[in-house]
Amino acid sequence: MYGRSIDGRDRNKICFCCGRDYREIPLGGNDLLSKDFKNKGINWSLNINKKLVEECIKAYTNEPFWKNRRNDLRNPIFSKELAVVLTQMGI
Repeated sequence: MYGRSIDGRDRNKICFCCGRDYREIPLGGNDLLSKDFKNKGINWSLNINKKLVEECIKAYTNEPFWKNRRNDLRNPIFSKELAVVLTQMGI
């Protein structure tokens, strides 16, 4: 998850969460990527099913999985954006 804070008390920060790592930096003086990489869910679940696993095995790649995950910063098509975010967050 990466994007502007949704906290109504303090929206002037950029938030990044990846696994157990959570970082915040002030919005002022930092550039926020224009694409929204927020996952606005409150639950955890696997985003796969048997059909998807079979498609990935048949294609010898995980591309079928990423095809439907266009707002996920972990998607390989966003590798440049991820590098920018990691540098921005000091990781």
